[in-house]
Amino acid sequence: MGNKVKPGEDVKDPGREDGRETESVVALSAAASVASVDSADVLMEMEQGKSENLDNDEGSPPIKILILQRMKAMHDLEEEIKAMLHTKVPAKNMGAATGTIEDNGEIAIENPEQGTSLESPLIAANITTNTNDSTENNDGTQNKEQGDPGNKEDDAREKIPPDAFSMLFVAKTYPEYVAPFAVFGLQILILVLISIDLRETYDREVITFMNIPVGVPLSVTVSQVIACIVSVTFSADDLATAVLHVGKRIDPGNDSSVNERARRIKWEVSNLMRMVEGILVIGVSFILIIQSSTAINLWLNFAGVTFVGQLDNILFDLSEMNFLRNKELAKRVSDCRTVHDNCWQTFKRIVRIILSVVITVAMFGVLSIILYKQIDLQFACKSITITVEETTFLNARQLSGTYTILEKRRFNGRAVYVQKQGIGGGLLAYCDAEKINRWTVVSSIDDRTNFYDPCDNINVQSERTRTYDVTEIRTLTLWTGAASNAEIKCNDCNPTQSNDCSWHHGDCNAITKSCECYEDYFGQRCQFQGPCTEMVMQNAFHGFGGGKSFDLASFDRRPVMVNDRPVYFQKLSDGNLAVIVFDGGRWSVILHNEFSDWKDEPSHDGAYTEDEETSFFEYLENDFNSFHSTYIAYYISEYSSLGSPMGVSFRAWLTSDGDSSIGRLGDEEFDLLCADCRTSKHISGLGLVLCNGKDGEIDWPDHGMCMSTQSILHGKVNRCNCTIGFDGPTCNIRPVEGTVSVHLDHHTTGVCSVCGERNLFAIHNLNGDSLTCLSLVPLQFVDFDGTLVERKVSLNLNRTHFSVFVSNNADASDECEVKDGT
Repeated sequence: MGNKVKPGEDVKDPGREDGRETESVVALSAAASVASVDSADVLMEMEQGKSENLDNDEGSPPIKILILQRMKAMHDLEEEIKAMLHTKVPAKNMGAATGTIEDNGEIAIENPEQGTSLESPLIAANITTNTNDSTENNDGTQNKEQGDPGNKEDDAREKIPPDAFSMLFVAKTYPEYVAPFAVFGLQILILVLISIDLRETYDREVITFMNIPVGVPLSVTVSQVIACIVSVTFSADDLATAVLHVGKRIDPGNDSSVNERARRIKWEVSNLMRMVEGILVIGVSFILIIQSSTAINLWLNFAGVTFVGQLDNILFDLSEMNFLRNKELAKRVSDCRTVHDNCWQTFKRIVRIILSVVITVAMFGVLSIILYKQIDLQFACKSITITVEETTFLNARQLSGTYTILEKRRFNGRAVYVQKQGIGGGLLAYCDAEKINRWTVVSSIDDRTNFYDPCDNINVQSERTRTYDVTEIRTLTLWTGAASNAEIKCNDCNPTQSNDCSWHHGDCNAITKSCECYEDYFGQRCQFQGPCTEMVMQNAFHGFGGGKSFDLASFDRRPVMVNDRPVYFQKLSDGNLAVIVFDGGRWSVILHNEFSDWKDEPSHDGAYTEDEETSFFEYLENDFNSFHSTYIAYYISEYSSLGSPMGVSFRAWLTSDGDSSIGRLGDEEFDLLCADCRTSKHISGLGLVLCNGKDGEIDWPDHGMCMSTQSILHGKVNRCNCTIGFDGPTCNIRPVEGTVSVHLDHHTTGVCSVCGERNLFAIHNLNGDSLTCLSLVPLQFVDFDGTLVERKVSLNLNRTHFSVFVSNNADASDECEVKDGT
């Protein structure tokens, strides 16, 4: 049966080797039965006169004595039960005990785990040691937490977080480690991939810090505020839990397989993983919040990151349902408790509040700074270039050029850009009128507001869009809806991007975000070489009375620029000034007194003087606008986006047919070449061209034909030193140029034979000085009778004449002398 005890006796736990006892209150539930007639029933029978039934055999005690004895037995039973309710027994591992009645009337109570038995007379009882349910102390108080009964400090003990990281902590076998590690790795991988993607700019023109939008509508701003609150409330749970459990001791319970040091290291590692995941979730969520430009994208992305942050909790929930066949691992997490700490609950609340406040303040602080900068247009592109090619509205090209932002000026919540060139140029702004919602380029000032109305007199318009960033505009069309082949590019540079200023052609100013070009380069991105100091033509423009050369206009030791292109001028014999200017798509040759707004000013009578040269150049750079100014061009080039008129053909502009056609042009074409040649040392200016040698080869910078010389207007420049007989800015005009066409006239038959296109000659060596006679390969003709006729041809050039020798005498033609047969 086991050990037997009497009521009121202390029981020692046989499982404890040191003999120390753990006190516990044994709760008994007993049902006693006495093998006799109830005293009340006996008395009732006596009153009914049935005492004869109660008579006993001879020698039996009287009935009253029998009743008293049995009543005393009942009283003793009651006292025994009360005594056993306060019996001290070992509580450790007692488990559930069951009782049986021995032959001698005593109770034997057995513990199925330890084999301990308790005995008491007259009763049979079921006894259970209470380690989980509430128990009553001697003073009547209740203890509901797990642990030692009667210990009030047990209320501070709590479960460890139910997630994958706690599963990793309680795992014992290698298979149990797989799922928690896999989920953690998946979370980190997804969050890192999202972070990398958030850093990419793809096709964005405007590069801002953390790719923050230039501006956002009110709906996005409100969503950002709400998302920050939601993020702190829910997404920061792992981070807060990790911080609260740093250094927290975990109750080992019955697990003695791992020493205390190993347990603590294992707990801190799992808690560190929880902290890393929490920080990444908060960080990625906040980046998504500040990068969003629409409310729907904000919430979709935010929900996705939040789901990734919940994967560790989802794993635990699935494990509890035994979905992954590791329910026992989840149960171990649920049974695991922290070590008792009286101040833990208060400390936990304080830390959680402080952490939430810090994260919230940090988020709202950064969000407030971003919102201020968006309103102040600090993220907007400072300078843009609009290029409008010629289509059905030819003059739309004159709206091309650089547009700069109006500081502190917003229209419909967005930036406003004005054309930099001249006065009264184009304006780019957003029109939010009903059914429009487009960025528009207008060129007329509203008389009512004395400002441009982006919804009135539209010249060019974008697609329907809500964007705050003009560089996100994908198409530009005319006001009629016709395609315009136009584009918008941001001129702002990034100091960290070496290619923003055409690689090594300039440096990016971090304050102004503009390229500062090196010498010999110009343009918003330093994309053009030059400017060339002198443009030279092979044939002069007719009707001007000027020469073949146009010089670079400059004042204050810098080139004069119109629409970001250099201006070239030529002084004419009548005192006028001819200039070549860029109107946004074509180069035009204009006389200075044909600029009406310049000529009509009282201070200018149209006559050009040296004192007015600087003033005129200032007018071109600051006031002239090709779209609004009135002028007459005599020559005009083909459409070009190059940085200079070099290599662009000019033709006389005879008549204009309005906006739909360029009009009638002359037949003769005029081409300009830059006179600046290239040297290996680049002593001054930039060499744009290479010199041509007398044999037709290119003279590379170190061959010596390009030499430094002095110019009255431009100082030290580089020019080609041509061989005698050669001319042109690059020695491109040779002493003899053209084709040779020779035919044999048969006098008697009236038939002639022609050599044909195979006998075209490009003469390189004949220079009229060191070489005056050049003998060519004999020409062959077919006579009327089919025989082959051969003729020798020689070319002669001296200081005054050019002559051609044709002879059937080989000696005569080789020497360019008149002899027999010549």
